[in-house]
Amino acid sequence: MSDLLRQRVERFKAALVELGLDGIRVLDPIPVDRLPEAMHAEMKTVYSVVGGVVGESLRIHDLEEITAEYGRPDLNEVTGEFTDPVPREWKNFGALVGGFDFTLSGNTETGAMGFYDPEEIQYAVVDGEWLEVQEVCPRPLQFFTEYLFGPRYPELIPEETIYSSDSIPKEEWFDETWFRVLQQAGLDEQPSDG
Repeated sequence: MSDLLRQRVERFKAALVELGLDGIRVLDPIPVDRLPEAMHAEMKTVYSVVGGVVGESLRIHDLEEITAEYGRPDLNEVTGEFTDPVPREWKNFGALVGGFDFTLSGNTETGAMGFYDPEEIQYAVVDGEWLEVQEVCPRPLQFFTEYLFGPRYPELIPEETIYSSDSIPKEEWFDETWFRVLQQAGLDEQPSDG
């Protein structure tokens, strides 16, 4: 599947050039030996294809940010108090920024990909409870191939989330420019490439 992701990323980058968009950048791949040892093996494969993304409303961490995230101490142990409710096996790798902000996170043990509402951190700390990460996809390669660089992008954040009793309208997080690039690259429909 890494070959499929590589093909889709190349098509996406070509579409960026065709559309003349410079507000979105797909960063160069990162050699696996430079990635944190604790990172899930399949996530390392993703980073060997996509070294990060810089966009208006979508951000995938680059090497410096990933290194900082994986090197971050367990604040609960450091302070002796419950100050960081994000479970330790979940590591942030990006964010969606819009009407609603979501932090993208990956499970270092299972490889599951998910998101959480960063505003919920304060409530979890007050309640003394671990923050729940809403899982979207069980595998990193599938997440990047189908959701970020594929036809399931509109499903990335479901309308019904565990964080709100109200539906979250797609326009609150959906990046029209990103989707236009997917359309230009022919990546917005179920592919015949795999």
